[in-house]
Amino acid sequence: MSLTTIPHAGLVHMPLALAVLIPLLYGLSWLSVKKGWLGANIWYGMVILGFIQLISIVVGLHSGESAEFTSAAAKDAVEKHEHAAETFFYVWILLGILFIGSLWLRNKKYFWLMELSLIILFGVQAYLAFSTGHLGGDLIPR
Repeated sequence: MSLTTIPHAGLVHMPLALAVLIPLLYGLSWLSVKKGWLGANIWYGMVILGFIQLISIVVGLHSGESAEFTSAAAKDAVEKHEHAAETFFYVWILLGILFIGSLWLRNKKYFWLMELSLIILFGVQAYLAFSTGHLGGDLIPR
């Protein structure tokens, strides 16, 4: 089964779910490392989850490119959904850069600022996941 035969709606649930799960897992990982329950190698798992999310975002964006619309209202709704999805992707890029950077800056003077930025962007990405999903859900005929 190729990606072109899987409906767009079936592909986009993974990045949206990961947008909610990754911040929770990040918080649990941070706490586990801080308390000494787990070693710092847990961050490699977070990097892997981030790349899984990146791949699923790209696949979701690509699968939505073939959308067809029949009216101006539908075209406007699809464009809003596409814009929200692209913004979601760009926030992921910022998150990825900050997260990878935070791995190198552990225990440095301004590390707290990187952590605060990550927390804020995790919240923004979760909001965008819900917003993008809602706009996409509005496109489904009832």
